[in-house]
Amino acid sequence: MVTEAKKVCAENNIKELSSNQPCSRNITMHYSFDYAQQIHLPRNPLQPGPIYFLVPRKYGLFGVCCEGQVNFLVDEAHLISKGSNAVISYLHFFFSNYGIGETDVHLHCDNCSGQNKNHFVFWYCAWRVAMGLHRSITLNFLIAGHTKFAPDWCFGLLKRALQRHVVPSQSVLEKVVHDSSTVNIAQVVGREDGTTEVPVCDWQTFFAGSCRPVPGIKKYQHFRFDAEHPGMVFVKNEAGSDELPFQILLQGIDFPDGEPVIMTPPGLSLQRQQYLYKNIRPFVDDPYKDTVCPKPDDLPVDDSDNKSAGERDTVVNLVLEQTKDAELVCEHDRGHGSRSGRGRGRRHGPGRRRDQGRGRDSPDPEKVKAVSHWKMPQDLRSLRSFLGFCGFYRCFIKNYSAIVRPLVPRSKANVKPYRRASTIVSQSRLLMLSGLGAVLNQEHSEGLRPVMYASRKLSTAESHYPVHQLEFLALKWAIVDKFHDYLSKVHC
Repeated sequence: MVTEAKKVCAENNIKELSSNQPCSRNITMHYSFDYAQQIHLPRNPLQPGPIYFLVPRKYGLFGVCCEGQVNFLVDEAHLISKGSNAVISYLHFFFSNYGIGETDVHLHCDNCSGQNKNHFVFWYCAWRVAMGLHRSITLNFLIAGHTKFAPDWCFGLLKRALQRHVVPSQSVLEKVVHDSSTVNIAQVVGREDGTTEVPVCDWQTFFAGSCRPVPGIKKYQHFRFDAEHPGMVFVKNEAGSDELPFQILLQGIDFPDGEPVIMTPPGLSLQRQQYLYKNIRPFVDDPYKDTVCPKPDDLPVDDSDNKSAGERDTVVNLVLEQTKDAELVCEHDRGHGSRSGRGRGRRHGPGRRRDQGRGRDSPDPEKVKAVSHWKMPQDLRSLRSFLGFCGFYRCFIKNYSAIVRPLVPRSKANVKPYRRASTIVSQSRLLMLSGLGAVLNQEHSEGLRPVMYASRKLSTAESHYPVHQLEFLALKWAIVDKFHDYLSKVHC
């Protein structure tokens, strides 16, 4: 198919993709389409270390390849989904604005059922043929476990160009895509300011009530639609096997006319806007800051850094006075924001003790003492109560999840792990309070000392990971999920 398509382009002097009327050329053409990995902006080959663990602004990449490739750049504010509505909308836009005007078309794509191999894509192909936009369409899926095909070649040229350029915004990304190769074309789906250039339509609702699913869809690899049999699809397992016909158009019903309803892009949530503004904006070049990471309208003003210590104490005292007037009790020894609450041996949160002079935190002996005398749980409710109490001190206990794992899936308590858990909680070590870790250590004159322990149970899928993936999972979980609030304050 690819060889024949190249020959057709040479014979018809087709050197670039452009808009043509449907079925204006009596030729057969071949197209491939696929998604690529997301691109994060701002992007810098010499990436600053702190941004590595952050989530910059995301851009999806969808390509339709012929002799050239149209790369759809999807800003996360315009990403409605990566499912069938988006795939069909991008294909429809491609045929309308970049199609060669062929009468017959061969399509290739991967075997992803959520995006490509689903009933809606089949209904769209049948609809195009019934509407006279093509005379015939074949939809062919790569076998599971395929490696590379045509779109990946163009994606590779683009990724190589990204390694040589600083890309602070979508407009620069668009230029990099154009300049990456003579075969790459950039098509922006939506701008950062909210302007939509490629609408995503609700094709699922458009076809609802007129078509029916193909039975056993996943076992077939090749599908054919032609104008001589409108509303029919011919399927087969292999290229050389016999075809089986299926009627997908409901009896007595015609395909819908017109165009589907355009879906409104979701935009960026307020939480995402605030994240980009606070965490990503410092890494964006000044001319692009307000484009990539604009200031949210509802961003609260935080001037705490500009307040002096005296001003902060004044506010604290005002709050305490209002608390007293309301006849509420404020326990100073549980707080550490006011100077009156500081002292050696004070409690630092419920169930913990804080040695302010030595900067240490340890379980409150009065609370932990209850674990030593805890009655053996006899039912699921009492077991959960015990685990909930012990879980509060898990940051003091090394390998906590492994210790209590035998108790978690059981409806009745097991004596051995129960005794072990209660003993370890009652003997919890004294820790430094300055971070979070899976074990997070801190350097001192006497050597490394643990700051905090963290552990969690592997899921069923994670338990099957190879060693190198487990190592990376542990690194990502510890630094991004558990340590982030502490390590983001460190400047290397």
